[in-house]
Amino acid sequence: MYCNQGLSRTLPITIESANILVALCIVILNRMFGEKIGIGTLANMLLVSLFMDLLLLNHLVPKCTNSMHSYL
Repeated sequence: MYCNQGLSRTLPITIESANILVALCIVILNRMFGEKIGIGTLANMLLVSLFMDLLLLNHLVPKCTNSMHSYL
């Protein structure tokens, strides 16, 4: 998740698009190493991003205003 967040802050893409990009890179690497990629893997990649998009765009998940760093 941190990689996705970093990409979305660095590149002009949403965190959902970054999630798909990272998942796609992992799937490509797995395929290069000879792992079989099933329909569940691809569906997970797309559905997680879709639900993240729906939750964040509809403001169903509140934004974190305080972090653990402030407690340390």
